[in-house]
Amino acid sequence: MLKNFCVLIYEYRKGVVKLKKYDKKIKKERVFTKRGISNLLVIFIFFLGVNYIFGQKDFFQDEKRMIQKFKIADKFFQKGKSYFIKKKFEKAEKELNKCLEIMSQHSEACFYLSNVFYDRKELKQALKYIEQAKENFKFMVKMHVSAFDDYLKQLRERRQDLETKLSNYKGKLPGIKNRDLKREYEQTISSIENDIRIIGPKLNNPIPPVAKIPSGYYYLHANIFFKMKNFKEAYSQYMDTIKLNPKHGKAYNNLAIIHYMSKQYQMALEYLNKAEANGAKVNPKFKEAILKNLKK
Repeated sequence: MLKNFCVLIYEYRKGVVKLKKYDKKIKKERVFTKRGISNLLVIFIFFLGVNYIFGQKDFFQDEKRMIQKFKIADKFFQKGKSYFIKKKFEKAEKELNKCLEIMSQHSEACFYLSNVFYDRKELKQALKYIEQAKENFKFMVKMHVSAFDDYLKQLRERRQDLETKLSNYKGKLPGIKNRDLKREYEQTISSIENDIRIIGPKLNNPIPPVAKIPSGYYYLHANIFFKMKNFKEAYSQYMDTIKLNPKHGKAYNNLAIIHYMSKQYQMALEYLNKAEANGAKVNPKFKEAILKNLKK
């Protein structure tokens, strides 16, 4: 009966057996007897289990492929970042684009590309990439955590291999009579022990916590809007900047400028004072202009 039921299900899925005929055939095959229901449950649970196992396998394989993809992309990102810091912006752009060709969700590459375009005053492109950087930031945090977890796993495997080798060498050492060979074994044992000592502290490093979008992302976003004369959006991004980093002097300075342009001179002075207090270089003529308008 179980065999007939499986054939029946197969025929139904292939469209050989229509719904009405299917109902009749179910009755004929006596599927809904106690024994039939038990068999049906067994089949159902079996297929659920198979689907779950293969689903899990596919998930971990996809995650592993994604981590490998991230590692390859990140090499180009690190080169691009290095060029950017050296102010070699054309070379930086080339490497960052290679990174994004491999992994378009690489938020840090998007962030640095946005900076490159901002420096060139290509504001639409700068805006496009800073928005992508913020949108994909959570994904990148996940990639960093997964890659770090994979790194720890490799370290554990490496330590286990070294400990096995160490045990083998130590086991053979007492039986070695040749002095040169014995010295070679002792040096190898010392080297392996040193490698194990190096790995130990690395395994104690915690997996990086899930981070928030850095204040620098909001500050760049604000600057782009400011240059585009979209002061409402710029103001919002500067406020997000100081929420994340209350000591961001440059953000306070630019908020002072926005309030000054809106003729809110008292607020402009307050933000300018905060900018000074947090290390920003303030234009003395700008401060004089605020004070002059407050006296009117």
